[in-house]
Amino acid sequence: RDIVARGIPPERVFVVPNGVDAEQFTPRPPDPELRARLGLRGFVFGYVSNLDHPREGQELLVEAAARLRARGRDATCLIVGDGRRRAELEERARLAEAGDAVVFTGAVPHADVPAHYALLDAFVVPRREERAARHVTPLKPYEAMAMERALVVSDLPALREIAAPDERGLAFAPEDPDALVA
Repeated sequence: RDIVARGIPPERVFVVPNGVDAEQFTPRPPDPELRARLGLRGFVFGYVSNLDHPREGQELLVEAAARLRARGRDATCLIVGDGRRRAELEERARLAEAGDAVVFTGAVPHADVPAHYALLDAFVVPRREERAARHVTPLKPYEAMAMERALVVSDLPALREIAAPDERGLAFAPEDPDALVA
């Protein structure tokens, strides 16, 4: 609808849905050795993808983890991936005094990604309020759902479409760490 509203003829618009390799992304229990090696404790929430674009809003995960720990909640944020913003996000965690409440894995081999999803009690998509985030559906939530991970997303149209709040997932106000914490 957005593209048509900008003047593109409807007959030139095609929707290509996201897809997931159902043989690779299958439900499995978390690997206790991997969990211990990463130092994960309590409720584990997080994100799997690249750390390149500010629209993804991973800062919100860092802030939520620090606030949960400060409130005495046994929770850890696992951020799986690497990219240009990794050092900035790690510095954000240091400044928030998040300590071991936030764990960065860096890049992991693609074959190991499902094992990392399996560590998550909830997969969180903390996208910021911006045009692309409102209209583009990311692939990662579909992978998480194929792995039967709980889904929590910023309340943006593209993410709401995936999560269908109260049906397949939960939504929180974008860019609001207290809403995510709640």
